[in-house]
Amino acid sequence: MADTWAGNTYNQCVTFKAFLDGVATGGFAGGCSNATPDTRELITVANTDTYYIGIYGYDGEPSIYPTFSGYSTGMVLTRYDLSCSKIFSTSETTSYNCGGTGEQFLFVPYINTTTNPWQTGAQLYSNRACTTAKTFAGTRWIYYYGNGESYEVSAAGTLTGNTFAC
Repeated sequence: MADTWAGNTYNQCVTFKAFLDGVATGGFAGGCSNATPDTRELITVANTDTYYIGIYGYDGEPSIYPTFSGYSTGMVLTRYDLSCSKIFSTSETTSYNCGGTGEQFLFVPYINTTTNPWQTGAQLYSNRACTTAKTFAGTRWIYYYGNGESYEVSAAGTLTGNTFAC
């Protein structure tokens, strides 16, 4: 474990200190609503509720706590656990999309310890356990609120690698 977000690989547990660094540097696309301790204590599922840890969405920073439904509240979180979900618009278009309405959490499966899981070919899922693949009627563009970018996805729900910066 490192004291910085970038210093952690995706399979390493995250401390509050590293999480706060991720928020400050933009490595974690979100934030928290309650005063978060700047310590080396490991973040658990329960902490995502206590400190209202959320990721950027249409209406602020929706909490990621509900996405851990069925997981132990004492489970210690890794960088991957905090990175595998993003909030996209529910509006899907056939050409690049710079906005939209509504929100949907989408998730990607663990790939390896060093690579950002949101890469070309990654399958999108509609649940954190990555058991329900997200599919579309055809190739679509979905808008990611976190950095104002659209991702192109295939009908099978895989990232094509095409993005559009809005």
